[in-house]
Amino acid sequence: MKSGDWKGLVQGIINNDEEAVTYYLSSDINLNYAHPEMMTTPLIEACRYSHLEIVRQLLEHGAKPKFQSQLGESPFKLAKQNKNKELLALLKKYR
Repeated sequence: MKSGDWKGLVQGIINNDEEAVTYYLSSDINLNYAHPEMMTTPLIEACRYSHLEIVRQLLEHGAKPKFQSQLGESPFKLAKQNKNKELLALLKKYR
C-alpha cells in the first residue's frame, strides 16, 4: 500500500465521493490501517462525517468497526456522539 493511496481514499471519504472510494477499494488498501500522520482509519473518518453509504462500502470490504484511532475515537463512539441511530445499527451489524 502506498501512502498516497490511503490519503486519496480518506480524501474521497471526507468529500463524500463514493466514486473515488469505490476506485480506492478496488486496490489493495488496508482499511484498518491508522496512518501515523492522520492517526485515524478510513471507517472512523466516514463515521465522523456520517457518510452512511461509504461506511457501508468500507464495512463490506473488510473495515473493522472495533478499531480505535490513536486519539481514542471509534466508529461506535462517533455514531453515538452524532446521535446517528442508522449508522449505529449498521456498525452493530458488522461487529
